[in-house]
Amino acid sequence: MKTLVFTLLWSVMGAQAFTQATLAQTQTAPVSAQPRATTSAPAALSAQPANKSQAVSGAEQIYRVDPDAFICSFYMGNMDWLRLRYVLKLYTTFKVEDSCDSVYFNKITTASITAQLAPLGPVAMPVRGGVQRYLMDVNLSPSLHPYNFVGKLRFSEQGEVILKPFDSIRWPLVGPKDVVNAAYYRFTLQMPISFIWNEGSLAHRLISPDGMKYIMFAWSNQSAIDITRDKLIELKTRLDLPPDWEYQSFLINKPLTIKSILGNHANRVLYDELGNYYIQYDLD
Repeated sequence: MKTLVFTLLWSVMGAQAFTQATLAQTQTAPVSAQPRATTSAPAALSAQPANKSQAVSGAEQIYRVDPDAFICSFYMGNMDWLRLRYVLKLYTTFKVEDSCDSVYFNKITTASITAQLAPLGPVAMPVRGGVQRYLMDVNLSPSLHPYNFVGKLRFSEQGEVILKPFDSIRWPLVGPKDVVNAAYYRFTLQMPISFIWNEGSLAHRLISPDGMKYIMFAWSNQSAIDITRDKLIELKTRLDLPPDWEYQSFLINKPLTIKSILGNHANRVLYDELGNYYIQYDLD
């Protein structure tokens, strides 16, 4: 997960490294289905987890997080030559699978992903985003796009990361297969989000040297298989933090809601070297 942004960026920023794959001869997966009907949210937060028979769209739909449910993701990258930028579209199983079959997902090759999503348009390179579990108590984020099958799993487009030529200067690359560790680099994920942590919940965050706070919203044990949700508090001594960064575990003292804080549903996001994801927030 740690190198997905940079591997894709290298494919278009290096000399003649970017080539469009010929996808016309590939076989496609079953056609995409439309999102389920939008419903209005009830006032209470006691709704049961959404399932495949319920709506998967709606900016105010309640979605109580199953802490044991796996969310699988991958990125599809393509060069936007008109605007001189590289766009990575994020696809996840959020709201379209109750829990992703992580073993099955890890067996899907990038070539298979490319072939099965060919109807969506040519892409430079798909990159596996990994398998995470959410940490917030309630996730009100909408799922606004149709889902597409990759093998037997459903994936829906959730957001995008946009990289510009200047980013190749800010992110030093030593080679297409030898990318500098990019953990703790803050990037912008354009995706409508609305996360809620209940009072009394245990949470974890990073604090940068400039005082910005980033709460962990998704965790993974793919890089450290001994990590569990209960052991996230131990990351204070396990993470290789940059100078003057701090990792904290704390109890939420009042309900915490985090929504997209920038224009155009933009969110400041970063990840650590173990593949745990954090989002910037302003309130304790």
